[in-house]
Amino acid sequence: MAQRRHRLIELREGAAYTQEQLAHALGVEPSTVSRWERGTSIPKPGVRIRLSELFGVAQDRIQAIFNHSPCVSEDTGFTPASLVGKAPPWGGELVVPEIDVSGGGADVLHGELVRIAAEYVHRPLQDVALPLDELGRQTVDLLDIAPPSQLDRLRVIAGATNLLQAHAAQNRGRTSRAASYLTMAARFASESNSRALRAATHNTSALICEWIPGQEGTAVQHAAAAFELLPRGATGVRAAAIQARAAARCGDSDLALKALGRLARAREVPPHPEDLGVNVAGLFAFPEAKQAFYSGGTHRLLGHFHHAISDTRRALDLYSAVPPDQHSYGDEAIARVDLVGALVTSGADDEAATHLLALTELPPDMRIHQLHPAVNELGRVLIDRSSVSRPAQTMVELLHGFTVSPQ
Repeated sequence: MAQRRHRLIELREGAAYTQEQLAHALGVEPSTVSRWERGTSIPKPGVRIRLSELFGVAQDRIQAIFNHSPCVSEDTGFTPASLVGKAPPWGGELVVPEIDVSGGGADVLHGELVRIAAEYVHRPLQDVALPLDELGRQTVDLLDIAPPSQLDRLRVIAGATNLLQAHAAQNRGRTSRAASYLTMAARFASESNSRALRAATHNTSALICEWIPGQEGTAVQHAAAAFELLPRGATGVRAAAIQARAAARCGDSDLALKALGRLARAREVPPHPEDLGVNVAGLFAFPEAKQAFYSGGTHRLLGHFHHAISDTRRALDLYSAVPPDQHSYGDEAIARVDLVGALVTSGADDEAATHLLALTELPPDMRIHQLHPAVNELGRVLIDRSSVSRPAQTMVELLHGFTVSPQ
């Protein structure tokens, strides 16, 4: 029995195409696109390449949508081999080959979600993109056939997967795609009536809005909504931290400092049992290093450079002390930018140069999009300082060759 390809539909809608518009762009009939989405046929290889270009995703992600189809490829008569059992670049199984819809399917998918959320923290985005999309596809497919007793849990898994996809899209600079994933996560949160998923969706929305010029106030509002839903544990700490930094970007010192106070109180209270920071963890957790990173960034934006230096140093020390699989390379990189900026402003150019050198050694595939505005701002600070400081001149030269490209 053919199954609808919900992931293909989501990609089409996320790229703002109707079936008719996509068919016109590909030079096929609308009925052909409809058959692809119903799961009764698959496009030939050349069309799949064009789909990846139109949707702005890697070809292997388009391939994965069709590689689990029992149907026959149009014009080729080729039945694609299953991806089951193949390993992604970071090792381990790509997806679960069979799902027991009688009761264990949600457990299996939840285990996969936990694993990908953990890998996301320290692996390059391209390493987790395909298994993440495959998890989303399998979860949505299972929702169509699962018994009622599993539906709410599967909706939470689907929504949490959408949030990871929104993070990935934002880290690649694809804000509109991130917004599409957030919309889907919000729908699953509403359908499941999960406070934890609603709070996590607000938190992710806040984080994304914070990096969009002019949307810092919206970020503050989303973070406040998340904190109201779950004012404790990892979700409450994350909400307070994001609100603090977003408020600092708005120039609201009072609100930023109050939010840091809420952060300190929230981490002392046991988390809600449904908190994604507990039962999924990984990217949804908010460990001490991350808290120090956000606090340091908030103080730097407020001009409290002594506190900024202290907190960001502590964040980097904590990251250096944890196992490699707990390193958040994106946060660590931006923490270095914050530290360099605070040190230069305080006149500690030599120490700043050491940290900037470490930043420039970050592999290109680990340079998330948010580094681009952060590094641009740092460049302006260094140029202002370079007229009176030789180390600052050297740092300007170092930064000149540092690029952040879409992944």
